[in-house]
Amino acid sequence: MVLTFSLGILLVAGVIAGYLAGWVGVPKVCLYILAGLFIGPSLLGWIPEDHLHELDPVLKLALAMVLLEIGSRFKVGMIRRIIRSAVPLSLGELGMTFGLVAGGLYLYGETLEVSLLLGGLALATAPATTIVVLREYDSEGPVTAYTFFLVALNNLAAIIGFEVLFAATSLMKPETDIDVMSRLMWLLTDLVGSTLLGIFAGVVVSIVSSLTKERQRTLAVFAITAFVLGLCETFHMPYLLTFLAMGVTLANASRHTQETLKGLGTVLALLYVVFFVAAGAELDLKALAAVGNIGAIYVVMRIAGKYFGIRSIARWRQEPIEVQRWLGATLIAQAGAAIGLVQIASERDPELGAYLSTIIVGTVVVFEVLGPLLTRFAVVHAGEVPVAHLVHPERPGLVGSIKNVVSQIRMSFGHDPLMTKNRSDLKVGDLMRKNVRSISNSADFLEVLDFIEHSRHQIYPVTDAEGNLLSVIRYRDLRTVLFDREVASLVRAEDLSVEVSLCLSPEVPIQEAFNRCEKTIDDVIPVVESSETMRLVGLLERRDIVRFIKTDHKAPRKS
Repeated sequence: MVLTFSLGILLVAGVIAGYLAGWVGVPKVCLYILAGLFIGPSLLGWIPEDHLHELDPVLKLALAMVLLEIGSRFKVGMIRRIIRSAVPLSLGELGMTFGLVAGGLYLYGETLEVSLLLGGLALATAPATTIVVLREYDSEGPVTAYTFFLVALNNLAAIIGFEVLFAATSLMKPETDIDVMSRLMWLLTDLVGSTLLGIFAGVVVSIVSSLTKERQRTLAVFAITAFVLGLCETFHMPYLLTFLAMGVTLANASRHTQETLKGLGTVLALLYVVFFVAAGAELDLKALAAVGNIGAIYVVMRIAGKYFGIRSIARWRQEPIEVQRWLGATLIAQAGAAIGLVQIASERDPELGAYLSTIIVGTVVVFEVLGPLLTRFAVVHAGEVPVAHLVHPERPGLVGSIKNVVSQIRMSFGHDPLMTKNRSDLKVGDLMRKNVRSISNSADFLEVLDFIEHSRHQIYPVTDAEGNLLSVIRYRDLRTVLFDREVASLVRAEDLSVEVSLCLSPEVPIQEAFNRCEKTIDDVIPVVESSETMRLVGLLERRDIVRFIKTDHKAPRKS
């Protein structure tokens, strides 16, 4: 099998997983990973293992771009505001996670060396998995802000902590001849070097961003990112830190940070699909089965450490209740950083590295599936996700989509039924959708969400008990409404609705309807019985009006 065929399978699996994610209501990342697991070597074996290794540069580039985005959120002013609270939270979470994992494994009977190293590995949080979920749901608030900062601190702490612990545990072996000071100096040089490289790259990107237009800017950022990634791999520097530093520098040195990242959107979406589906394909179910009780203890203790470490410090510092309850749940995902550190351990001590790898690779299956779900659950319940990201207007099913395609093909060959009509004879009542549903003005918040979930429109009419049109709810306006279950029962449809800017009656000629629709951007226009009764009788879709007007000049006229 050629590599391009495997890449095609990965992308097709990603498209299907993305569609199903919207239908099921879970983060796309979660189903990307599950799709990869399904088609990977562990199950169907559609993707050969050697092809996953060949895709490794693409996966690293995707992770580098995620880290760049994380760093780009931290301007100096924001860092100053958040660091006083974030550092204590991070220290509490890191300390409890390390203590519970290392202590729990040692009490179970694991060696002190392995217990300490696994405690250090437990500190890392998967940046890509966590941050992409936050981006998908457009979350914003204290939990989200803390998560970005703590993900960065977690991975930095994991890199430093693992190196220090590895050196310390090496001294426990009587036959060791390790030079601890030289290793620590090497670590310090790597950290400083990777940080300086990231700062320099961030300055270069900032200069390039101000000199180039959007397309050239996007190409330049990718080129610089790939080049810097190559330098990090050549000199074995921790590229996680490099791209975090690069992002922070870009945020504080460039006026075009948001434009630069926005321009990367389409290409990043493609990279992320390949990254997560391939990450799922690399998961090993056999390794999960092999870890046994040790793996179970590691999973339980790590989750408990992350959650209760944050909760205890947040409560002590009197952080908002949302931070106390939900911040810890956003830090559960684990993958790339921990696996990378295990690979380093395998190079230094193959036997020890192989044992650690079995545990980490096995438990990653749990964390990569559970992590995105917990992150979504946390930011939703913290009230930091706009309602628009929790509901998706219903799209046509498979049969409806096929009918639409057939209809479009017929129209392309000149078989549009509207072409046999005369515009002067056609009225709104001839084109409107009848037997439409509406939202009662007394419907609560959850009932509104359920209605939207089963509607394919972007405008939702709100009526009274007699069916009279009172107002409308616009899907685009829901982007600014944050979802909070604690107050959902208090919100009514009328609280979310706005005044009707345009409505039509069935007797209005299509040409007049077309002229009046030019004054609104709504995709659907409510149709009422008359201006006196205002009883809702249908909905007129803008596309139906435009299609008729567009084809009218070809239509045969009646004599």
